[in-house]
Amino acid sequence: MMTAQNYEVAPGINSEYIYVKGNDSDNSKPTILFLHGFPSSFYSWRHQLEYFSRQGYDAIAPNLMGYGKTYSPLDKDQYKGKSMNEHLIALLNQLNVSNVIVIGHDWGTRVASRFVLYHPERTLGVVLISGGYSAPAIFDLDRTLETLKNTVGYETLGYWKFFEADDAATIIENNLESFIDLAFASDPTLWKTEFAPVGKVRNWLTNGNRTTRGTYMTENDYAIFRQYLAE
Repeated sequence: MMTAQNYEVAPGINSEYIYVKGNDSDNSKPTILFLHGFPSSFYSWRHQLEYFSRQGYDAIAPNLMGYGKTYSPLDKDQYKGKSMNEHLIALLNQLNVSNVIVIGHDWGTRVASRFVLYHPERTLGVVLISGGYSAPAIFDLDRTLETLKNTVGYETLGYWKFFEADDAATIIENNLESFIDLAFASDPTLWKTEFAPVGKVRNWLTNGNRTTRGTYMTENDYAIFRQYLAE
């Protein structure tokens, strides 16, 4: 049974996480740190936590800042890679974990990349899924979108313009079913036509569009994803 726990990683800052001990009597295998993306939570790693613990690995999956019962500040400037990694280090210290293999997915790849840069002495290895390494730099979204449109043919990251809008959270919260349908659509071409290009997510949600979700998402999965997005 995987039970969520909480730890105050800094004064007034809580981290919610799952820690599963591996079936390794001599504790010879390393610990794996799983970092989720969006729209997600530590729940997304449930199968990996179970599998790797059976193989003898200890495994940790935190809810990153802004998710679940982890600290969720309204000030976007608090969502910094360095501070988020300091919170991870505080959690590892609390659990007496000296070093880890870091696995990041989607937005979790950015946190994982920074973990390696800031704390190489705590890193045994890193795996980045659905997102590559990006060196620290000032990011120009508009210039990136223009480059993508010229090279790929459409703005693969155009939905970022919606996510950075002040009303994005309210629109998603008011249209959760529509958003989950699109994010986990059974027809992947919808991500190219209705999710990625600038303005498409907003149009989809404000029109309350629906589609068939992927068969891999059970009703229980749907209920849990909906709960996390609604919190």
